[in-house]
Amino acid sequence: MSKRENWPADALKAPGAWRSAIEIEQLLESGLAEEHEGAIRVPYANFEAIQSEMPVSLIGAWSQHSPFLLKIDRKSDLGRPDFQYRYTYLLAGKPVHVDRLGYYVQRGSGPEVFLLDFQMYSLVDAMDSFNALGPPEKTPHESWLTFAKVKGCAAEVGAALDSTLNRNDVIIPSTLGLDMREDEDGALTFLPKCAELADEDFHQVFERNAGAERLYSLDRPGLGRVRIVLNDDQHQVLQRMKRVRRVKGDLKERLKRDPVQAFDGIADHIDLPYGDRVIGVGEFPFAPTPRPTNTESTMARLWEKEAAQPANTIGDSERSLHAPGSEQQTGEPQNGHVDGSAEVPGADGVPCEEGTGASEPLRADDARLAGVVGKKYLLIETNEESVRNELVSGAKMASQFAQGLSFERPRALREDRSLRPHQEHGVRWLQTCSQIQGRTGVLLADDMGVGKTVQILTFLAWCIESGKFPGLSRSEPPFQPILIIAPLILVDTRTWEKEMEKFFANEGVIFWPVLSLHGEQLAKLRRDDTAGRETEVGRPILDLNRIQRHKVVITNYETIKGYQHSFAYLKDGVPLWSFIISDEAQEFKVPNTKISHAMKALKTQMHIACTGTPVENRLLDLWNICDALQPGLLSSAREFVAKFENSKAGPSQENSLLELKKTLLFQRPHAYLLRRTKSDVAELPAKSLVKLNCEMSDTEIEAHRSLLSRLRSDSRQSRFLAALHSFVQLYQHPSMLTDNAEDLSAGELVSQSSKLRVVIAKLHEIRGRREKVIIFARLRTMQAILAKVLQAEFQLPVRIINGETKLRGSLSLNKAGLKARNAILHDFQTMLGFNILILSPFVAGIGLTIVEANHVIHYGRWWNPAVESQATDRAYRIGQTKEVSVYLPILRDPSRRVAPSFDERLDLLMDNKQRLAEDFLRPLAPEDELRDELFQDLSAEAARQT
Repeated sequence: MSKRENWPADALKAPGAWRSAIEIEQLLESGLAEEHEGAIRVPYANFEAIQSEMPVSLIGAWSQHSPFLLKIDRKSDLGRPDFQYRYTYLLAGKPVHVDRLGYYVQRGSGPEVFLLDFQMYSLVDAMDSFNALGPPEKTPHESWLTFAKVKGCAAEVGAALDSTLNRNDVIIPSTLGLDMREDEDGALTFLPKCAELADEDFHQVFERNAGAERLYSLDRPGLGRVRIVLNDDQHQVLQRMKRVRRVKGDLKERLKRDPVQAFDGIADHIDLPYGDRVIGVGEFPFAPTPRPTNTESTMARLWEKEAAQPANTIGDSERSLHAPGSEQQTGEPQNGHVDGSAEVPGADGVPCEEGTGASEPLRADDARLAGVVGKKYLLIETNEESVRNELVSGAKMASQFAQGLSFERPRALREDRSLRPHQEHGVRWLQTCSQIQGRTGVLLADDMGVGKTVQILTFLAWCIESGKFPGLSRSEPPFQPILIIAPLILVDTRTWEKEMEKFFANEGVIFWPVLSLHGEQLAKLRRDDTAGRETEVGRPILDLNRIQRHKVVITNYETIKGYQHSFAYLKDGVPLWSFIISDEAQEFKVPNTKISHAMKALKTQMHIACTGTPVENRLLDLWNICDALQPGLLSSAREFVAKFENSKAGPSQENSLLELKKTLLFQRPHAYLLRRTKSDVAELPAKSLVKLNCEMSDTEIEAHRSLLSRLRSDSRQSRFLAALHSFVQLYQHPSMLTDNAEDLSAGELVSQSSKLRVVIAKLHEIRGRREKVIIFARLRTMQAILAKVLQAEFQLPVRIINGETKLRGSLSLNKAGLKARNAILHDFQTMLGFNILILSPFVAGIGLTIVEANHVIHYGRWWNPAVESQATDRAYRIGQTKEVSVYLPILRDPSRRVAPSFDERLDLLMDNKQRLAEDFLRPLAPEDELRDELFQDLSAEAARQT
């Protein structure tokens, strides 16, 4: 079942079977399914990711989306052992009987099966799980936990709660702060505060009783009662505060100077020390990003989703997409995940009153509240509008001239491994910058494939040996570790560890012990006294002492975001990390995103960012990376945009770029940024670009003209994305317009596509040379078509890797997914002679080295030349020994009835963008420019068509 070739031939001929086979492989490769006793098992826990991220039809093949609403009632009062949830499914406002199995529900004995969405499933599953508990298990503690989730989910799905449940709230303080009040006679009193309550309200209930309580009740006139529930640690904090009431004299002065001494042993539960850029803890402050005069929106939607409606219609389903010229300002990038949530309400009817001690307290950090309670992120100085003067002064001091050091080769570098001249220069540059007073970061922007990783590791080995960094060089722990942050795929595939083992003596022992900190390892390093997520409890939950037993810690960006309190913590006032390395630093290029803020909250002696694409669509990408490295160097975001992004094309823009390079000390020994390309430094074989002429058939020409007719009849800009998407589909394969590809045989698919026939002919030539080829295709439907056709044509299993690393965070490569992906790569790389591998251009953007292939085909081109170049660089990089051929199949009409074709237009625009971006600091034209130009060209052609 896991591989297509293992399916019975007749089974694959059944309607929808080929698509199901492809989807099973995709689910296994992504780690969202697993083989179990000869079958394929998809855990319900993975349904959320599948529903939200992947166009997989299997889980909904025999069902339709649930139309039901919920009405929630109760039996008895929360906290009593006989309490139960009673809920009713509603359809058109009327109760209906429904049976549930996991995500699936069935109405009575009817034949229809319905699929619940994630929020509705979470709600009913929480209630059913609680109702199934026995009376002894229905403790007040368990009741509060479940109700917090129930009420949060109910709000999300619009479920109706009974009046008692609805009018009461519970506040679970994420952290406690300290207020110090001096009375008129000078006496000092400690009082608590938290972000969720007004200070006067918390003070009132705190001072009501002589002792500290675990549960407080606060009556709000006209709003009902709110209950404040504290965990054990917070209760201890309040007990200590109760001891400081009306204190005078010398003790008062000592407590004012150092209030933390009153909380000896539990201070981390009240006041957490972070770097000087962190200004507080609270909900993530979404804010618009400063934009240049020519604002950009997105074209990625053309490619990110297969059309939900019939692809050849230009209809209302695209209304929500932005038309040319419209502005779209958001606090998160399009591939990010905005997960802010509302404050969690609570319950009434708890059978105990304040101070009785009869109710078990609800722990604010219980894991089952994940995703429900208000989030508590580290809040930072964003430097969006202005920058502190001391940061600007510090950047100026760090920019003073420094003579370049001579290259010092670390002893740990293997004798049989020699660095190339450009790599020695890169190490020398890092050694120089590390000795500059006030220098806190640099950017290694070498082109992909020239060896950034080995340069950084050589520098770090030198740092360990030199003794210049005592926290790193000591022989025994605790260390001040090196933190390496990389995309998840690089962590999963041990990219950094493999380079250590390859280039350094005794398998890289100089870096030992090395900790790969993600996934299951995170659970092992949690402190015993904590539970839940850091962004909910608002304090570190990782055991920092155990982390400091390692010299190198390797983790991914999602882990940094999720455990930002731990990673940004200053232990005894000292940064936890000696060096921070951020690999593929474009991961945090967008300001005002959670990962960007988490990266800027980190504190270290020196932060080395590395990326081959520091500027993609906006020059502000570079500002944001540099703001994490050396804040103040490039001023505030608003000043940067006004000074550099708003420069008009021509001499003014050239002068701006020259001034920017001057600020970065470009090409000087002490530069903030070092950039070399493969053509500058690497000894690589030749690379040729071949544009494959694919002559359109009469059917394809008429389909193009038909789309133009539809566009002419309805040329409103609000429909433009649907129109462009239809052209994208037609020019990849005509069957994508009618959504019937899975019903066609391999021969029928070939007969319908001129482009596919030309590609197959080229593949036969490559097979004759017994060489390997990578085919990049963005749309999953096209990937499946290619796999089906090429497997039939060449009688070999054609595998697909499309599990983009940005999908599903830490779920994107669990053990099963990693094993499946590695098996695909291993088979491709080790098989002798001709072979084909299909990749998404995005999964290929990072982490994969496939120099065994020396042919690359871009089938259905991505609009961004940088993405296309990065994909090609999977094969064209250090280690490649053969000449590399890159093929661009381009449909054209030999009769010139369609002239230029959509492919020809896109190719011309891509060429122009690439030429404009030859300077790596010159961003590619904004997305809108290419998108609007394509749409305007097509609209003009439609108007001319008779």
